[in-house]
Amino acid sequence: MYRYFEKNIRFGTFEIKGQSAHHIKNVVRLKSGSKIILCDGEKNDYECVITGIFADSIEVNIQTTYENKNETDYKISLYQSVPKQDKLEHIIQKAVELGVSEIYPVLTERSEPTFKGVNNKIERYNQIAEAAARQSGRGIIPIVHPLVKMLDVDVDESHLIAYECGGVSIRGVDKMREVSLWIGPEGGFSLHEIEWFSEFSGKIVSLGKRVLRTETAAVVALAQMSVLWDGD
Repeated sequence: MYRYFEKNIRFGTFEIKGQSAHHIKNVVRLKSGSKIILCDGEKNDYECVITGIFADSIEVNIQTTYENKNETDYKISLYQSVPKQDKLEHIIQKAVELGVSEIYPVLTERSEPTFKGVNNKIERYNQIAEAAARQSGRGIIPIVHPLVKMLDVDVDESHLIAYECGGVSIRGVDKMREVSLWIGPEGGFSLHEIEWFSEFSGKIVSLGKRVLRTETAAVVALAQMSVLWDGD
């Protein structure tokens, strides 16, 4: 069933407007009698039947509700150094599919000049996150935050930084209720940044023997965490 995020969902007749209504009516062209799932963004799903299709709204009847089972019992925040061109959009999409709760674009010493336009695209980035959350059956919509400077972030032992020059394997890191994962830019983190990170008890981790592209590193790290932690 197609899935849409809505606020203030209530039992009985419920009206859908905006982009969700447009998608139902004009993109997937559902008809009265079709079933869809609404999610309130707080891990609650609602099965509905479309009862009316109007010019700017869709009317549904909510039949049942249940807890969304696709969220983990831990929270991952991704701190992603700004990459070249539009790679950040791809990273956001895949990170949401893999379970992140928040994404912070980060300005590092070797960030690409494209960082200057990041804050102008925050609305688009959040739309990408919502679309990925719908597609992957998430119970929340992960948030993409405005750009932050690396050295302005408060780092502690729950922060992991992927570094190509060494570190412990992710499988050697104890599962945490909240974890922040740092991924560097195309040129990697500088030695100064790694030393700064370590001063605040952040953990340096390795993603394997090979040096990965920044857009690959995020996916690999999140996938490893999913495999190792989701089954606990």
